[in-house]
Amino acid sequence: MTAPRLSSATAAHAHALQPAYRRDSVGEVVVHLGLGAFSRAHLAVYLDDMLAAGHSDLGIVGVSLRNDDVPTALGPQDGLYTLAVVSSDAIEPRIVGSVLRVLHAPSHAAEVRAALAATSTTLVTVTVTEKGYCCDPADRRLDLHHPDIVHDLAAPHSPRSLPGHLVLAAADRRATGSAGVTVLSLDNMPSNGRTLRAVVLALADGSDPTLRPWIERNMRFPCSMVDRIVPATDARFRASVAALTGVDDAWPVRAEPYSQWVVEHDWATARPPLEQVGVTLVDDVAPWETLKLRVLNGMHTAAAHYGLRHGLDTVDRVVADPGGRRLLERVAAEVTEVVAAPEGVDLDGYVTTTLGRFANAALAHRCAQIATDTSQKLPQRLLDTVRARYARGLPVDAIADVLALWAWSTLGRDHLGAPRSVHDPLAARYAGIAALDGDDAAALTRSLLGLDAVFGDLTGNPTITASVSVRLAALLQRS
Repeated sequence: MTAPRLSSATAAHAHALQPAYRRDSVGEVVVHLGLGAFSRAHLAVYLDDMLAAGHSDLGIVGVSLRNDDVPTALGPQDGLYTLAVVSSDAIEPRIVGSVLRVLHAPSHAAEVRAALAATSTTLVTVTVTEKGYCCDPADRRLDLHHPDIVHDLAAPHSPRSLPGHLVLAAADRRATGSAGVTVLSLDNMPSNGRTLRAVVLALADGSDPTLRPWIERNMRFPCSMVDRIVPATDARFRASVAALTGVDDAWPVRAEPYSQWVVEHDWATARPPLEQVGVTLVDDVAPWETLKLRVLNGMHTAAAHYGLRHGLDTVDRVVADPGGRRLLERVAAEVTEVVAAPEGVDLDGYVTTTLGRFANAALAHRCAQIATDTSQKLPQRLLDTVRARYARGLPVDAIADVLALWAWSTLGRDHLGAPRSVHDPLAARYAGIAALDGDDAAALTRSLLGLDAVFGDLTGNPTITASVSVRLAALLQRS
């Protein structure tokens, strides 16, 4: 017998934890841009907890800026979906009800614009990944040559980019006298709020310079640090959730038990009491984001590329592999030697916890997923540690190993030498470099480490280039 589709009419029949509030009494106050799996396993869950605690003004209008897959999946489900928290010995399903409406920006442009401009909207949240900011990954300045930015400068009333939607929202809110709004980034990048503010102001300067003073007075961009491992959903997982709950969910999400959110105090309006549901509120999120980006995310990138090179498809298999675990421990040692932990955080304990989280086989977190868009991730995950170590005269042996694995991965081969797709904004550049340099390790290293958009002031650095070249040569010999 086919399971019924999850919706407001069927949710009560699901064998899962139910929303502890009436959804029809929840107000739409939050607009979330980039309604992917992570936001639904993190932000939406915290707000679901807030709604259950009686704060009925935190319902989400979810917006997909590009693809219509999430709106197509969740629209018929009235925004409902299943969160499955997975560990080695249990799966705990929960129906999350905080997403009230789901919009596809290209198809529902007027509705998205209205939601962002609404007086009732006091919080706009963002998860679009690093590349969605349309900025140079090395210096994080707005890329005025990005196709979406070029479009938005020419047609500001029909934006395609994240900054374009926010600049239009600012113009609309100024025109209607709407109150100020907090724009909160949940993306894994350093100073995410300040980066978002900078690209929004830069685009406003290019389209309507009179907007800058209004934005500076009425919009706040606090930084935040988010942490939860959320693997991609596949057909097998969908089927297992349907069998477990008795309802068919077109797009459930799975996540580990661990979840963390650290947010700065800087808000344009009254801040909801997020601390009631476990959010850490701080004056400066920088120590938290530095720790997470350099240790956890740096180790994640290391694990992903080690897995690609050695035919290990998931992170837990990398941790179980002696060579993989040694690499992760060496990377962690190089990072923790030059990073300052937030007050009360034990670095050794943080690394141990991270390795334990990576070892959760129930997550089946695929290395290929983590390795996506690595050119956008290297600056904050690994290269800042290189800079910190060089400033102290320290070597970067483990990180050079990871950079060599990344360099090998740009060739578009799997561990057996068969063709493999490379998903990265610089994939075409990689292919051109590979065509020109072939398997010449020295030439490949010079070309790849010569990508200024990735390496910034480390571009062409002879010390790191020499270290990576030797390691890449060894990897190519074993191909």
